[in-house]
Amino acid sequence: MRLKDKLILRKVADQHVIVPVGRRALEVRRAVKISPSAAYLWEFMEKDEFTVDSLTELIMGRFTGVTEEKARADIEKFLEVLKRNNILEPEPGESTASGFLSIKIDEEERKMLEELKKSQQGVNTDNDSAGK
Repeated sequence: MRLKDKLILRKVADQHVIVPVGRRALEVRRAVKISPSAAYLWEFMEKDEFTVDSLTELIMGRFTGVTEEKARADIEKFLEVLKRNNILEPEPGESTASGFLSIKIDEEERKMLEELKKSQQGVNTDNDSAGK
């Protein structure tokens, strides 16, 4: 998983808040308040890709008195809040808020799609010139 860009974490009146900046404000319509432990995770998450396992490991290494099951459940809830607020990049094959589907393709598939697109443009051009 990965966070979307153009999101910053600010501390406002002792509250941790995720704030969209620039063009990201068009997708993320409001600031999202998070807990201090979620803010700790955010610092790790904004640097690189992450998994529930890597975040759970981070929490287990930082806090005492919390079970792995509780940490994992809290992290999953946190990630769901981020997902609902359009803060996480969609995973391949996952529907996005805009209704599009994100799919990873390899280089060969990309080339095939480009060739198909070019061939369809040629068909459209021929049809347009035939009608004139």
